[in-house]
Amino acid sequence: MNRLQTLLTLAMVCLFMGMAHAETHVLYPIDSARTSPSSNWGSCCGVSSFDTGGSTISINACTYQGGYCMGDTHRAVFLFEMPQLTLGSTIDLMVLNGGRSGATGSGSIAWRWTNSPTLSTIDITDTIYSPDVSQTINWSGGSTYSITTPSAFYEGGIGDYLMVSASIGNSYAMSLSNSGSTASKLVFSSQPGCPSDFDANGSVDVSDVLTLLGAYGTTSSDHDLDGDDYVGVNDLLLLLDAFGECP
Repeated sequence: MNRLQTLLTLAMVCLFMGMAHAETHVLYPIDSARTSPSSNWGSCCGVSSFDTGGSTISINACTYQGGYCMGDTHRAVFLFEMPQLTLGSTIDLMVLNGGRSGATGSGSIAWRWTNSPTLSTIDITDTIYSPDVSQTINWSGGSTYSITTPSAFYEGGIGDYLMVSASIGNSYAMSLSNSGSTASKLVFSSQPGCPSDFDANGSVDVSDVLTLLGAYGTTSSDHDLDGDDYVGVNDLLLLLDAFGECP
C-alpha cells in the first residue's frame, strides 16, 4: 500500500478541481451509398442494390404514369462510426447537417444502430423499412440543411455504428454533398458521466477513493474506470481527476 499512498498524495496535490464540460464530436461517414431499386418490371420504388457514394449523392422519388414505372427511386445512405464515450456519458444533442442543391420538398430521415462496419443491402433495407427512429422533414431551398435527431434515438443507449438514410418525395433530383467543407456529417455533444461516484451521493470524495482502493488489484467491472478489465493505478488517477462535485 505504500506505493498507492504515495500516488494518492501526489495526485491530490496536483488535482485539477475544474468542472467537466460537454464535448462536441464531428463525425464524417466511413462509408456512403446511393440506393437503386430492382430492374424487374414494376419494382422502381424498392431497394435491391447500392453504389458507393461519390462527391455528391443524387436522390429522388420514383414516378408512375398510367400504372407504369417511369423513373426509379434513389436514396442516400451514410454510415458513421461512433466514438468511445467516457463511461456514464450521455448525449444531449445530435444533428445531421451538410450541403444540398436541386429539388426541394418533403422527405424523410431514418436512423438505425448497427454493429456492422460496412454497408450491406440487408442493413440498408432494415434502416429504411425498420428504423429505430424515423422523421418527416422538409428539404428547403437553402444550400445547407440541419436536421436534429429525435432524442428517443440515443436516450436508450448507443451502438458501435449508426446508419442514416435520406429520401425526398420529389421525382426531380436533389443532391447531398459528400465531400469538402459542406459534406454531410453528424455533429453531437455529450455530457461526461460520473462513473467514479460509486456511492451515488453526487460527488467523488474520500468514500469513493476508499471504495476503489478496496477493489484495487481485482477485475471488478464496477470499479474498472479505464475498461482494461483490471482495477489499477490508471483507475485511481481517473477517480482523482474527477474528485469533487459531479457535473
